[in-house]
Amino acid sequence: MVVDAADSKPMPEQVRNWLLKGARTVALDPSERIASFIGLRNVASLNAGFHGIVGNSPQMRELREMIEKVAHTSATVLIRGESGTGKELVAQAIHRLSPRKTRPFVPVNCAAIPETLLEDDLFGHVKGAFTDARTDRRGKLEEADGGTLFLDEIGDMPPVLQVKLLRVLQEKEIQPLGSNRPKKVDVRIIAATAANLEEMIKAKQFREDLYFRLNVIPIFIPPLRKRVGDISELVSHFSHILSEKHGIPEFRLTEAAMDALTHHPWQGNVRELEHFMERTLVLFEGNGPVDVDALSFSPGMGKLS
Repeated sequence: MVVDAADSKPMPEQVRNWLLKGARTVALDPSERIASFIGLRNVASLNAGFHGIVGNSPQMRELREMIEKVAHTSATVLIRGESGTGKELVAQAIHRLSPRKTRPFVPVNCAAIPETLLEDDLFGHVKGAFTDARTDRRGKLEEADGGTLFLDEIGDMPPVLQVKLLRVLQEKEIQPLGSNRPKKVDVRIIAATAANLEEMIKAKQFREDLYFRLNVIPIFIPPLRKRVGDISELVSHFSHILSEKHGIPEFRLTEAAMDALTHHPWQGNVRELEHFMERTLVLFEGNGPVDVDALSFSPGMGKLS
C-alpha cells in the first residue's frame, strides 16, 4: 500500500516519540534493551544495577537475553547452577522485569527448613490444625499470591511435599493444614537447584512428573571459572559496593594481582569472590594498588596462583 505524503495526517508528537523510542529499543542488544526498559543509561549501569548480575561475557549476555524473554510470561522456570552462582539474583531479575513486579517476591530455601515445618511454611494452617495453632496463618504460597514464589534448593524438598507442590502447579490451588477447603492462588513458581535432579529421579528421590512441571523454562548459570573474562568487572563492582558498605576507599589491583584472581578456580563462584574481595578490602593497609602478596586469601581457599 502506498500512502501519498499529502494525504497523510500529522502524527501526534507524543505518539511519534513513543514509536521512535520503541524502534530504537528493539534495535539494541538484549543487555541494552533491558537497560532501556528499566531506565539505566548504559550497559555498564545495567551490569552494576541489574539486581547484582554482573558480567558482559557471551554467557552472561545470553543469560540476560533469556531473563528478558521469560520475564514477561508466567511460565515456570527451573534455574540450574553451582552454589554461589547467583540463582536467587536471576529469579529476582525475572520477577522485577515481569508484570508481577508490584506483587510479592517470596523466597523459600527448602534445604534450610526442617521437613516438619516446611509444609506449614508453604501452605499455612487454620486455627486448631494442631496444638499450638491458635490462629489462622497464611503460608508462603498464599503470601506470594499474584507474585512469584522462589523455591531454592528444590531438590531438598521432601517427597510428601513434592506431591503437594505438583497439585499447586496443576490445579492452581492450595489447602492449608487442618482445612478441607482448597484456596485458589495465582503464583508464578521459580525453582532452583545445584543438585543433579536427573540422577535424583533415577534414585527415586525426586518425582519425575514434578521435574517436568518445573522444567518448562530451564536456565543454566555458568560457574565463574567458565567466564573468567567477567572477573575484572566483578572485582570493580564489589570494590565499589563494599567500599560504600564499610566506608573504606575503593582500591585497584595490579595486573599481577588481577591475573592471580583470573587463574584461581573459585569453587564457591561469585559468592566466594565477593567474600574474598571484602576480606581483602577490610584488611588491606597500603595506599597504592593491591599486589599479589597483599591479596587476603583464607586457608581453605588454597594459595592464589
